[in-house]
Amino acid sequence: AFPALILLLIAGAAPAQAAEEYDNFLNGLRQRSYYDIALDYLDSMRNSPLLTEEQRQMIPFEEARTSLEASRSERDPIIRDKMLDIARDKFKDFVTKNPEHPQAPGAETQLGAVLVERGRSKVEQALRPEFEKQKPQLLEEARKFYTESEQVFKQAEDKFAKLLGTFPKFMTPTDPRVALRERAKGDLIQAHMFHAYGLYEKAKTFDEKSTEFKTALTTAAEKYGAIYKDYRTLIAGLAARLKEGQCYQELKDTKRALGLY
Repeated sequence: AFPALILLLIAGAAPAQAAEEYDNFLNGLRQRSYYDIALDYLDSMRNSPLLTEEQRQMIPFEEARTSLEASRSERDPIIRDKMLDIARDKFKDFVTKNPEHPQAPGAETQLGAVLVERGRSKVEQALRPEFEKQKPQLLEEARKFYTESEQVFKQAEDKFAKLLGTFPKFMTPTDPRVALRERAKGDLIQAHMFHAYGLYEKAKTFDEKSTEFKTALTTAAEKYGAIYKDYRTLIAGLAARLKEGQCYQELKDTKRALGLY
């Protein structure tokens, strides 16, 4: 009933205004963690004349994104895995049906993010008392998901970097290629950040006193450091600097961590 009420509220609006309100409302639901309502809303808008054709085309992508975000706050591992299955299938469906869509490369990167979340789910299970006997097996399964995600992110990074290299270094602000270049740059940064996060989470599958733990966390720190070096003037670069500091803090290198902070 709630999505139906929203439809009534915006039914009289002009198409452009209705389309804008759709985006704002959907993002607002996700920001407030109303994921179930967001999914119901997307389903109710699937054939709505209030949306543009591009927005209707993006509904599977938005459903996948919503399910992925919802999985991060779900404590039940079974329910979380179902959410991740939905996200994976929706992202794949979007890429298959819309291979030339500007968001298709981003959807492929999100498939890597789904693998990272699967790894996190296995780690959280392994840390529960009731799964003590299965802990080694669960951590090994988590590492496999993280390793698989690394390959996805590496391929995405190579693809976006290659695409970014096709644009001239200098273009006038009115050049229509500027928007395409910025999208490619944003996709590349997103792939880098997801990649670094997966490396950081992978470290948690090892004992904190082990050499593997230190190696994995150092690799994550170096990845975050490289992101900061390339994008230090952007918010993503600054966020990477903080995460780099966190890695060294967890490595007990307090002096270096403080310097980065």
